[in-house]
Amino acid sequence: SILAMFSCLHEREDWERFYEALNKLAVAYPANGFKEEMVYQPPLPPVIMSPREAFFATTEKVKLAECQGRIAGEMVAAYPPGIPSLTAGELITEEVYDYLNYLKRSGARIQGPEDSALDYIKVIVD
Repeated sequence: SILAMFSCLHEREDWERFYEALNKLAVAYPANGFKEEMVYQPPLPPVIMSPREAFFATTEKVKLAECQGRIAGEMVAAYPPGIPSLTAGELITEEVYDYLNYLKRSGARIQGPEDSALDYIKVIVD
């Protein structure tokens, strides 16, 4: 990834030098082909209890494979972008479960859960 930061104070020559540098990089490091990967859209889980109720509820840690149909006891967010895909108090549906597995396989940096490897997740005790 390359982040180019220019302003209205830069001159045409600056843009041209940047363009030439990008061209040299493209020639020096040709792509091996672009494989488009399917990217999941995070599902919208049903809210079963408020985040406050879920925060104060008793939780237990279960294997990710056993969390379907349970109510989340913690937040799960992938970074980037860092937007929670699951928050405490939401139902872990089949779609949410599939998405959590996708996040785990994708190698995304996971924030929020106690177990950032996402082998386990906290759920509300029934």
